[in-house]
This record gives sequence, structure tokens and C-alpha cells, in this order.
Amino acid sequence: MTSAPLRALLLGSSPRDAELVREALLADGLDCRIVRVDTRDPYVSALQEGGFDLIVCDHALAGISGEEALEIAATSQPRIPFLFFSGAIGEENAVEALKKGAADFVLKSNPARLPAAVRRALQEARERMNRTDAEEGLRASEGRYRRLFERNLAGVFRSTLDGRILDCNEALAHIFGYERPEELMGRPAADLYIDPAQRGVFLDRIRAERTLIGFETTLRKKDGSPVSILENVTLLGPETGESGTLEGTMIDITERKRLEEQFRQAQKMEAIGRLAGGVAHDFNNILTAILGYSDLLGASLSASNPLREEVEEIRKAAERAAALTRQLLAFGRRQVLILEVLDLNLLVREMERMLRRVIGEDIEIRTRYDPELGRVRADRGQLEQVLINLIINARDAMPSGGTITIETGNAELDGHHLPAVMLAVGDTGCGMDAETRAHIFEPFYTTKEKGKGTGLGLATVYGIVEQSGGHVRVSSEPGRGATFRVFLPRIGEGQ
Repeated sequence: MTSAPLRALLLGSSPRDAELVREALLADGLDCRIVRVDTRDPYVSALQEGGFDLIVCDHALAGISGEEALEIAATSQPRIPFLFFSGAIGEENAVEALKKGAADFVLKSNPARLPAAVRRALQEARERMNRTDAEEGLRASEGRYRRLFERNLAGVFRSTLDGRILDCNEALAHIFGYERPEELMGRPAADLYIDPAQRGVFLDRIRAERTLIGFETTLRKKDGSPVSILENVTLLGPETGESGTLEGTMIDITERKRLEEQFRQAQKMEAIGRLAGGVAHDFNNILTAILGYSDLLGASLSASNPLREEVEEIRKAAERAAALTRQLLAFGRRQVLILEVLDLNLLVREMERMLRRVIGEDIEIRTRYDPELGRVRADRGQLEQVLINLIINARDAMPSGGTITIETGNAELDGHHLPAVMLAVGDTGCGMDAETRAHIFEPFYTTKEKGKGTGLGLATVYGIVEQSGGHVRVSSEPGRGATFRVFLPRIGEGQ
């Protein structure tokens, strides 16, 4: 059971509905406290009181329609996921409800699907909240930088055109990781540039324009780490008596740039995930028909009929397409997981022989298992796919051979002191630069030659891990290999 029971508001006319919901969720390990209402006024009052994690609603009600209940919830409590749990809803009504913001709909005749729908709805609600927090954080960050600038807390400097720093304030020194302004004064400004060519671009523009407002560049701190800078600078003329001198201010916008990128990435991944999931579902329905008719046609042909081979090829092609749709569904986090308690040490050991056949003879696999490793609750097939995809990715990074290291261990989830289990796959391959690392989990992004990769392998890993309530992290440098670490929630004894 989870430590904090789920609080659900149920809008339904039958007390049996509450029992069905509670029994289905308890059977899947979700402790639930249900408040049932059956008319409009108690429903509105309950929403105003708040404190709910989930809203479950029957579509057929007296005195209030399911659509009206959804609209009230969207206005009053937009962050709470809303699910329909109904005896009959109809395909058109279901599609319309999803368009208006319902997270899912489950038929009362199939209550076993309710836990997966609830988990997915709660996960998506958390993701929406994270995106909102990122957007609010971005606005707050912009406000902080604006206040700093208005209060003259920006880094202020004077330098010669050839790059010698004449004077600066403490704020500028702190931007670059120095304790005192004196540590910067007298140093050549060129030392602050990661790429010398950027210095040339700056000089060309300042000579031509004399004043630069809102000039963005990336410089280098004392410890060598990059810092994003917003710079306002003026080249003084002869009328000032200081011809050839630069005066300006610098603001550290590294945090703002990070938040902007995080927000853009969250929007992009959500949009592509919804598209991929929707396309995969529709395509899967078509493939089901193709596979079914292939079986019927094959069964009608005798063993000696020459057309059997063609029918079998049709079936194989449809099965390959079905595998691709499963990858899309995993990326889009639209697959229903079959959860069980798993020992990752045992799972990896059971797959070792197959993995060695996949990678070839010129690559060595080394394993380090934590004997005290905790357990996870996850979908076995999905985790096997995660491991295979990471191994294949590592193999492709080592065309001339090398070593793959698989490691397990207990850890903390995302730095919040939540118990987790780690599965790491490292290689001694070519590694990745920062630009590549920023895009590797995007669908259809690949560094392989055309025709040698779909760009879905790591995107699928990301989708499966996120849907399982975990995180995946990568560390890599060019020429130093790469290590992917998957963190999944660790369950306690008896769960």
C-alpha cells in the first residue's frame, strides 16, 4: 500500500460504484479514501472544499450530465485529473470527453483497467504541474534578473578594446567565480571566452554598431564551467576622452536559459508523445485486421499451396509494424503496464546469455550486482526492452569493440531522499558532446547513418521509465564513453 491514501471524489448514483472503485484500486496496491456524492450541489461543495487527488464520475446521472460535471471540475479544480467510470458512454461521447480534458474513461464492465488508468492520470497530472511550476519558475527568474538590474546589482566593467579589464564591481567578479574584483582586473578578456571566435564576433559588432543592447554570449568561469551572459556595452568615442574604452554591464542568465530549455522540452515531449500515442493506437487497429485476415487466409490454404509463403511474408511485415507501434506507445506513455514485483539482479542475469549474442564477440560484458538490491514494481517486458535498447545503443557506440558494464544498486530518486533502485549501462565508446546529450531522448533523433536507426530506442527508454515513475540520466563526454542510469522507485518489504 502507498503511505498516503489516495483521496477520490466519486460522482455516482449507486453506492456500489464506490465499492467497485475501491476494490479495483486496492487489488492493485492503491489505498483509496472515497467521498461519494450523487447530485450537483454536494458535488460543487466538495470541489470547493478541495483536498482530492482524483475525480471519478459516472456518465449517466440524474440532475447533472457527465459533460457538465467535467466542465465544473475544469473550472473549479483544473489540476485534479478527471476520469469517467460508466456503464456505457459511447464512442462519440468518449472522444468528446477526452477533447474537453477528461484523462480517461473506464467501463464498469472492465474495472480491472481502472488502476492503470488512475496511475496514468495521476502521472500526467504531476507532469502538468511540473510544467506549470517550470513556467512559474521562469517568470520568477525573469523577475529576479529584472530587479537585480534595476538595483544596479548587475556586473559592471570597463575594459580596453584589446581586452584588458580596467575595472569591475563585485557582482561581475562573482559571476565568473572570483571572490574579489581585483582577481579580474588586469586579466585579458579573451581568457573569459570558451571559443576565441566569439570574441572576434563581439569585436566586429561593437566596432560597427558602437553600442550593443541585449547581446547574449557564453563565457567561461574561473573553474572552466560555462556561464550564459546578457551584456549591454558601449564603445566610448573621442568626445569622452577615453576613445577605445568599453563600458558595460553583464547579467548571468544561466538559470533563465536552463528554465527556458526545460519548459520548451516539456512542451515538445508532451506534444510528440500525444501524437505518437494517438497514431500508434489507430495504426494498431489497422494491423490487428491485417494479422487477423492473414491468419484466416493462411488457414484456408493447403501446406503445399505456393501462396502460403506470400501470406506468411504479409504477416511478418505486419508483426514488424506492430513492434514499431509498441515503441511509439511506450514513448507516448500510453501503454497499459502489467505490474509485478521484480528483482533487477535476477532479471539481468536471466537476459545475460541473450545479450551476449546481441552484442557480438568483440565486446565484453561486465556485471556488478548489489547483493542488497531492493525490489521494484514494474512491467517485466518493458524493463527488458529498456535493458535491450540501452545495450544496443552501447554496442553501436563501439564499432571497433570495447566493454559494456551493467551495474545495479540502491540509490535515491531524483535527489529527494526517496528510496530507489538503479540500473546502469555504461560503455567505452565514442561518447557524446553536450549538444547531442540534449537531444538523445527525443523521438526520431539519431546520430546513425540514414537507414541504420529509427531514432526511437532511447525515446522508448525514456517513455517506459517515466511511465514507471522513474527517471533516466546520462553522463558522457566525447571519447570517454557514456553511462545511462535508470532510477525506479524501490518498494518496501511486503509490498
